[in-house]
Amino acid sequence: MAQAFKRLTDQLEQDAGLAETMEIGRWDWPESEGGRLRASKFEALCEAINQCGRYVDQHRRIATDGESPEVESPLPRIEALQRAYFPELAVQTSDVINAVRNLLRAGEYQKRHPLLESALAAFRLRAREVLEEIAR
Repeated sequence: MAQAFKRLTDQLEQDAGLAETMEIGRWDWPESEGGRLRASKFEALCEAINQCGRYVDQHRRIATDGESPEVESPLPRIEALQRAYFPELAVQTSDVINAVRNLLRAGEYQKRHPLLESALAAFRLRAREVLEEIAR
């Protein structure tokens, strides 16, 4: 478990890792059913957060190339997972969601927009703390 935990925390520290792709495997999490459920939901939340950059990029393609959307909005899933399982991430997930919504409203479809990058960095920092709590 220590090696898996180290690997995931290393991923959380990578600047572009969470914005582009964060692959989380299955590991030996706490023995309790609640601990395993929370770890599973943490994985789902991180996957949904990862989709934000792709979602913004998809809107860019729609605006510039007229392509139809392939990526479903991850925002409702992020909100649902945060509310149900991670109240301690409310501020950070809200900031990510608001950054994505503001970029789309303004027509700024850059995956690496400073507003989104800042929100993702704050999420990464707080998510690491939550991950440490889950792994205990």
